[in-house]
Amino acid sequence: MADFIQSSSDRKLAMFLYVLKKELLDQLGVNQGMLVVHPFDAHGKEHGHKDARLSSALKLKGAVDGTKIMDLKGVVNFQAEIFFNVLRRIIDSFE
Repeated sequence: MADFIQSSSDRKLAMFLYVLKKELLDQLGVNQGMLVVHPFDAHGKEHGHKDARLSSALKLKGAVDGTKIMDLKGVVNFQAEIFFNVLRRIIDSFE
């Protein structure tokens, strides 16, 4: 991530990174915390898999390649959907 931030001046590349704590994931049946990385490459899928700054995320232990073709708005909507699903499950756990 640090390499990506320091070396990327390409406006067609972006990376979203966040941590989901175990307590949030318990509701989904996951027994440990999770580092979530969403690289975005407007140059296309092949470029993203070849660019070491983005493809390094796929080399992390337990990485899942969920590559999808979408625009940046699609990436943001995808993240919002995940956030609201986790939030809904947390709220439901209090009922």
